This record gives sequence, C-alpha cells and structure tokens, in this order.
Amino acid sequence: MNDKSKNKYLIECLNKNSLINELMALKKTVCLNESICDVGIFDSGNIICATLDGSFSIFDSNFERIQYKIVEKVEDQIISIAIKSQNIVYFGFQSGDVEIWNVKNPVDFKFEMTKRRNCHKGFIYQILLFRNFFFTCSEDKTIKKWNIRKFDDDCLYEIKEGLLGEIYSIIYNENLKILVSSGSEGTFIFHEDYDKKFQKINTYDKIISDMKINFKNSLQLFDENDQLIKIIIGNEKIIIFSISKELKININYVIELNYKCLSICVIKMKEKIIFLTSEIRYNDDENHTIKFYQKSGDNYLKYKERESHKKEIIGIILYPNIINTFISFSHDNYLKLWNLTIE
Repeated sequence: MNDKSKNKYLIECLNKNSLINELMALKKTVCLNESICDVGIFDSGNIICATLDGSFSIFDSNFERIQYKIVEKVEDQIISIAIKSQNIVYFGFQSGDVEIWNVKNPVDFKFEMTKRRNCHKGFIYQILLFRNFFFTCSEDKTIKKWNIRKFDDDCLYEIKEGLLGEIYSIIYNENLKILVSSGSEGTFIFHEDYDKKFQKINTYDKIISDMKINFKNSLQLFDENDQLIKIIIGNEKIIIFSISKELKININYVIELNYKCLSICVIKMKEKIIFLTSEIRYNDDENHTIKFYQKSGDNYLKYKERESHKKEIIGIILYPNIINTFISFSHDNYLKLWNLTIE
C-alpha cells in the first residue's frame, strides 16, 4: 500500500469511527449525588429524577435544577414515576406505597404531597396512568387497577391468578382492552371483558409466554390504533408482536441478541424506525453502550453503538419537545440528553 492509499485508508477509518458521534450527539449532562432509580418528563420539557437516597429533583430543559425534595419516609425509596399532567406526579415506592404530588406554584415548581397510601406488599415497579384510572404492578406478583378519583377506596380489580414471579412492566390499550404484563416468570396477555374482569389469553406461542424480563424498561407499546397494537419486548432477544381487535396474536419479527437487553426505546424518524437498547453487564469497569437497530427492508440491522455511561444504563426514554431526542440514565449517577441524526 503506497502513502496515498494509506492516507486515504486512514481518513476513511477516521470518518467511520466518528460517524456515530455525529449520529448520536451528547447535548447535555448532569451528575446527581446518588444512583438514579427512575425518570419522568413533563410536556414542558422539565425532568423529574428519583435517586437511591429517597429524594427527587426537578430539572428544567437546560438541565438546571429547580427543585429538590426528600420524601417523608427517608428509609423508603422511589422505584417508579408517572406523570398525570403538568401538575400531578405519582411515585411508587419499595414499601408498596403510592404518593401523589401536586404542583402548587407552576412558576417556581413548588411541590406538595396530597396523598399517600399502601397499594402492594412489595416494590411498585410501574404506574400506568389513564384519564380515570391507573394500573400498578409489583414485586408481590399482582397487578391492580385503581380509580383515580377514589384512590382511598379499594382497587377496582386485582390480577393475581396465572401470574408467576415479580411483575416488572405492563402496557394497556384502552380501545382494545388489552393488558400485557412481563416479569421474572414470563409474559402474559389479558383481555378486559364487559364485566371489567381480566381474562388471560393463550398466546399459543411459547416464544412470547417464555419471554422473561427482570427490568421495567424492556416492554413497550411500539404502535397502536383502533384495530391493532404492536408491542416490543426485549431480553436475550427482541420480539415485535401484534394483537388485533379479534385478539389474534402474531409475531412480526424476532431479533436475536448476543447480550441481555436492559432497556428499549423506539424512535420514528420520517419513514425510518430506530430501536435503541442497552445491555446488562456485570463489570462496572467497562463502558456501557447504547446500540442502534434500524429497519432496512424486511430486516432490523444493528448498525451502530456508542459508549454512553460508566455503569448500567437502566433507562432510555424519548424527550418530548425536541425531535429525535432522548434521555439516558444510569447507575453511574448521570442523566444525559442525546440527539439522533440518521441519514
């Protein structure tokens, strides 16, 4: 290889290696005092972040902290966050309690707790909010449906038969009345009938029912309309499957992974669909990467990955106000804002 060829080769290599930095640009970052448990984002772009020390912080869109609170039970820990509107936040705790906080002063974002009650006998891994009701799922192997306006009353319904293991993640489609749960012992699908009771649906395919996840950010609604919902779930493989109004279940695609998936985020960019994933690693000395999968024809191809955090990336979520922008958060105490550009 002559000198010109060597120089051309080096330039091409440099361009290829720097391409991911152009595709996934780090815009903002903030380091908290403790490991991050969960993150929620308001429509305004303000970010609420809970940490292991039992506190939560609120940051504006410039990542400037505008509020800091420690929960009343200091020994308790916030496990999950759900945002009802611009002024109501729900927290799920390791004790099984749920707290509701209201914004009393929108100008300086002053918060006040309005209600707290026990809902489960273990960690609340997820709170799923709708207009008049919400779901909780827990370490205690149950899913509960609650009336938002009558939160002091008993739950509207409790799903416990047929559920094995801890329930880490749930999704629900209000039009089709379909609830999907996933946890340490598999993935289950339920249909809510006219009596408001949830009946388990047989998937007839063990690739779905045997899909076990141990982290709450690995099950998501991929797409939904009045006739069909698409769901993405990840562990040692990524499965995209659909459920129709007639309760027909179809596996659309399976991506085999050579790692265990810890979190999934879906970004739709014009006609392109991008999956972002992070993986479980047990060596904290390694750099942890975010991996990119893009749909090309009938296939999903992993085409890039980028070192992003020093410890496990426990969440990747879309940022609402800026197109193609997402947030990652990690046990390394860092919260990061990224922008994605795909040619």
